[in-house]
Amino acid sequence: MIQAQRRGVSKLLKVASIGGILVSTAGLLMKWGIDRKLRMSDYYIKAQTQLLAHPPVVELLGEPIYFGNVSLSDSNENYSTGTEAKFAVPVRGSRNRGMMYFRAIREGELNAENPESDALLPADISLRPWKIVRLEISLDNRPGERAVVPIKEIDS
Repeated sequence: MIQAQRRGVSKLLKVASIGGILVSTAGLLMKWGIDRKLRMSDYYIKAQTQLLAHPPVVELLGEPIYFGNVSLSDSNENYSTGTEAKFAVPVRGSRNRGMMYFRAIREGELNAENPESDALLPADISLRPWKIVRLEISLDNRPGERAVVPIKEIDS
């Protein structure tokens, strides 16, 4: 009787262990997929390009510059809707590390009072291009400080 209970518990532990491994793997794959999708998004690529096109930032961080994973659990700092995106991305260079903060909107969102400026843009807002409207950098060796990175017109 006791051996039968032990076998039952043993089987239950095996099933629970396998279930836990499967759930953990599924969670990691989902996070990897979201990170990958974010890194391929138009607004993320534009923010990276803007940051790397600013020589003082590149010099402060030191080359090469690596972009880390976004904390998906912080929905106040990291989110994307159909018309707005806001993220805090860890950055690391050979000299410094810090955070890149950016905000992007779909073109046409700022000019609601001037509808003529939207005439050449698609009526469907989801087809409009993204535009970086705010880009900042903070460095770990200067806590509490953020520098605004000027936005340049870059051909893409």
